[in-house]
Amino acid sequence: MVRLARYASLAGLFIMLAALLHFGVVNRWNYGHWLALTMGGVLVGVGVALNLAVWRQALRRRQAAEGIHFFVTGVLLLVVLLLLNLLAVRHNWRWDSTPNQQYSLSAYTVQVLQNLEHDVHLRVFLAPVDQPEAIQFRESLRSLLREYSARSPHIHWQMIDPDRQREQARRYNIQYYNTIVVECPPRVELVEQPDESVLTGAILKVVSDETKRVFFSTGHGERSPANPSGYGFSLASAALQNRNYELGQINLLQEKLTVEECRLLIIAGPKKEWALGEIEAVEEYVRAGGALLVMVDPPPDAALATLLKTWGVQPRLDRIYDDSQAGRVLGTEVGAPLVTRYPDHPITRGMPVMTIFPSARSLERVSPWPEGITLQYLLRTNPGSWSERDSPIPPPAEPQFNPGTDLIGPLDIGFAVERVVGQAAEAGDTSPPAARLVVVGDSDFVTNAYFNQFSNGDLFLNMVNWLTAEEDLIAIQPRDPANVPILLTEVERRSVYYLTVIILPLVPLLAGIAVLFFRRRRR
Repeated sequence: MVRLARYASLAGLFIMLAALLHFGVVNRWNYGHWLALTMGGVLVGVGVALNLAVWRQALRRRQAAEGIHFFVTGVLLLVVLLLLNLLAVRHNWRWDSTPNQQYSLSAYTVQVLQNLEHDVHLRVFLAPVDQPEAIQFRESLRSLLREYSARSPHIHWQMIDPDRQREQARRYNIQYYNTIVVECPPRVELVEQPDESVLTGAILKVVSDETKRVFFSTGHGERSPANPSGYGFSLASAALQNRNYELGQINLLQEKLTVEECRLLIIAGPKKEWALGEIEAVEEYVRAGGALLVMVDPPPDAALATLLKTWGVQPRLDRIYDDSQAGRVLGTEVGAPLVTRYPDHPITRGMPVMTIFPSARSLERVSPWPEGITLQYLLRTNPGSWSERDSPIPPPAEPQFNPGTDLIGPLDIGFAVERVVGQAAEAGDTSPPAARLVVVGDSDFVTNAYFNQFSNGDLFLNMVNWLTAEEDLIAIQPRDPANVPILLTEVERRSVYYLTVIILPLVPLLAGIAVLFFRRRRR
């Protein structure tokens, strides 16, 4: 009877352990688990009851006291681990050791989430899990959404099976799997290719009550925001649209420019000089509180000197080259100027990576400055740079510095300017309203060929945010991490699970049982 009771207790423990392991595999609790636990508990109870005298005698031994101490210590350790796991679930903390924090939310996304004042609901309509790629995508998306919700209590998300919950899929007109519905009533946005940049832009759109319009000037050979070639601005325009900017184009000879319709006017690399009437239209727009982003290229392109003179900036008739060691190490274009250090300005503050300007002209301050001007340099080339003033057109051979004729660097190629406008300027108000201008002696750095090089895109977007008075959103933009997933089949996944979760933890337990068995046999 004693041996039978002992076998009953062991069988009960085995059944209970098997039920818990099966729950860990399927991650779903059902009545079978309850039944197994109940049967196992009954067997353990019966075994203890039938063998009660032996248990009493065993508890009086020294080994029993040590066993009880070991058991209590194990229970306390288990409680501590459960509490740590609970803290980890409620407080999502991760350490990203990758360069540039590629697998963490960008500073831009964090600022957007911290500024949220309304609840935003993210509903993910997932694809069926029948391929390893789908499993990998689901886990990466779940991790991303956890990061979002950890940064703001206003973010709420849920995973939805569109095949089972068809009513919700029809409600939001879901056409494709893995679509995210971003909703902040009454606004709804659908994200069909979810990544951090697009998802953050959708959140901005549903919570924003204001439409920020940015116009690109046309009619003088400027860069086109719709041009997808390497010379166009299609990547820059897509990035602006993802950040809730509404884009348009305007010809000042045909249309009137007003602050109500346009928060920012971008003049990107005009080939021809502007007419006097166009400059006067821009000046009227500025006096009403408008903002300008002007990018001028080296000769023979237009310098817009008449427009920029009122802001205290004068473009030089030159072209900048860079012979620094940094350019040679990076393997950039011959003579392409680099900027590696930045001043303490909201646009460039915290800029971690260099920027490249493939074809740039230098800028200088007008002396004396116009009244009401606050001017600060933004971009300055390295000491190994110089400007060709006698031959601004690119030579066929590698450029060389000519002492006496060329201007040695560092040279200014970007300024941020604030100018007092309106009646406040005439009255001498101590805190008058100011119009803003950013001028850069190059437009190539924003083109599709260079927008994603180094921090060029970050610099451009920070300029736009500062000019539109969105300083809170000035930050380094989301990165595209190099994702190298390990794709496993279902059999391989289960094999890895059983090996790491079941087999390896059982090895020390079985070793301990074997040691105990052999020790008893030697006695």
